[in-house]
Amino acid sequence: MTSPGEDRTLLTGAERTALVRAALHLRRPTPLSVHVERVQARPDGVSVGYQVDAPVGRCYLMASTVPAALATAPVVVTTNTHELRVAVWSHPGDPQLPGLAEACDLERVRAWLPEARGLELMTYRALRRAVIKVTGRQGPLAYLKVVRPAAAPALALRHRGFPGAPRVLGSPAPGVLALEPLAGGTLAAWVAAGGAPVPLARLIGAPVPGAAAIPRVPPVSERLSEHVRMIEPRVVGTQRRHLLDLSRDLHGALAASAAPRPVVLTHGDLHGDNVIVDAAGRPCGVLDVDRCGPGFLLDDVACLLAHTEVSAAMNDGAARDHLAAAAQAWWRQAMHPALRRHTDPAALAARTAASILALAGVCPDGTVPSVLDLADAYLRRGHQRKDAS
Repeated sequence: MTSPGEDRTLLTGAERTALVRAALHLRRPTPLSVHVERVQARPDGVSVGYQVDAPVGRCYLMASTVPAALATAPVVVTTNTHELRVAVWSHPGDPQLPGLAEACDLERVRAWLPEARGLELMTYRALRRAVIKVTGRQGPLAYLKVVRPAAAPALALRHRGFPGAPRVLGSPAPGVLALEPLAGGTLAAWVAAGGAPVPLARLIGAPVPGAAAIPRVPPVSERLSEHVRMIEPRVVGTQRRHLLDLSRDLHGALAASAAPRPVVLTHGDLHGDNVIVDAAGRPCGVLDVDRCGPGFLLDDVACLLAHTEVSAAMNDGAARDHLAAAAQAWWRQAMHPALRRHTDPAALAARTAASILALAGVCPDGTVPSVLDLADAYLRRGHQRKDAS
């Protein structure tokens, strides 16, 4: 059995051409170009997207070692190295998202939305979800959210129950929700351009009637080991030791700061790109409520801080300064007496560090060490606050 890191190496390395050749049933002398376009890791495997140029034409293929794909994909190839079994399909024929092909077909979408003039794939997480923007003459008509059919009812419930989430216009196909567009820009872009950070109290959850009906989704702080396993193959030597030491210390800090807290309706993935603001920087909507549900406000604040800090580290110039300043402003606001029963310093620092570490799993390879350093800095901040109190 291979690890997700080994799977990643095999699917992105030299053997990818032989893999695609076998999937397309091409003879060896046939010229073939296989360009790695995307890599998506998860605890149970890796999915890779290839832009393929072959004599029969250009196509886009997905290859995955995720068990769910192996069980349902139309083609499964075994590699020469490690005899790794790999599921292969032609996009948009995702075996776990049967609605994706219809949502990517303009003629089919016009049967749902007669004014549709164009489609744009905004996001795609293989085997999990996709978002397609549908445009008309005057701009966006709707966004098609594609998920596994079994997950669609719970997602619709979340859209109805979370304040500011896009309204569900309908479900035109299994696993497809048509969502009303939200006007405005993202909080991340607003802050990076120098806009004043939205007060934290306007971004975080509160008790909402009916929230208990929405299923709970475990936060990053409860899935830390999964993220560590995904990152471990990407670091070597002292950096690998740093990761393992950080993981050990983080687990200890999370356990030490655990305490009963008020349960509120949390977003589950609260960050600047998921908050929509108007021209004055006031929040007017939220996106991606797939993980919303009952939880601790602490985890939403930690997610917001982590994404903002990592975004600052990935930027330069004025944007970097603006984002870093926003993160510090939100930290200070979280320490306000009115919020302290939700966000004590040690717990917030530990959960922010855990969220930063999780983001290292999706950052470019060369940036992983610096992101781990950032997580370590937040963990130390929690220790310093605890020692001072």
